[in-house]
Amino acid sequence: MCRCGRRGCLEVVAATPFLRRRLADAGDGTDAVLAAAGQALGRVLTPVVAALGLEQVVLSGPPDVVGDVFLEAAKAAIEHEALAIVTDDFEIRVAVRGDDIVLLGGTALVVAEELGIR
Repeated sequence: MCRCGRRGCLEVVAATPFLRRRLADAGDGTDAVLAAAGQALGRVLTPVVAALGLEQVVLSGPPDVVGDVFLEAAKAAIEHEALAIVTDDFEIRVAVRGDDIVLLGGTALVVAEELGIR
């Protein structure tokens, strides 16, 4: 159950605090939990990637949560849902503190300008 009162919200499925709790209870099934969360994020990101023609998505989070299994599942979901022309050169990766912080800020400015969010 999400804080908003609904079920299945992305925050409950893919946010780090919730994932950490699910991983603690998963035992040997941690890869399945991470893959399901990555796939959910990928499905939500697909229309954004397609509409804006994004070539790269940079995620931020702890590497043990948003690492390989999570990233691969998210990318696979985006590639499955979007047209091939959209995902030909598409990359999804985890931000590395440092230079990527500038990239994240620049991305936020572009998205704000393109979507008119102030």
